[in-house]
Amino acid sequence: MKHCYADDMLWVRSPAGDLRQLFVYQQPRPSLPARDEARIRWARDDEGHWYSFSRFDEALIESVSGDWFAVVGRQAPTA
Repeated sequence: MKHCYADDMLWVRSPAGDLRQLFVYQQPRPSLPARDEARIRWARDDEGHWYSFSRFDEALIESVSGDWFAVVGRQAPTA
């Protein structure tokens, strides 16, 4: 089994308004050609919670709580 390393970081906002930084992982699907839309993508936070992307990557769902998180961007938000 190959090891996966985070290849991107993403900031998301919870329904309560708090921000979280996620580490994004991706790998090609074994049965499909290596295209962007054929990649498996997921994310993980510092606490070890896993997140799945929505179909159009505008939100993520936390696997533990089932809460949706809106994508804020790749840069840390400023106050």
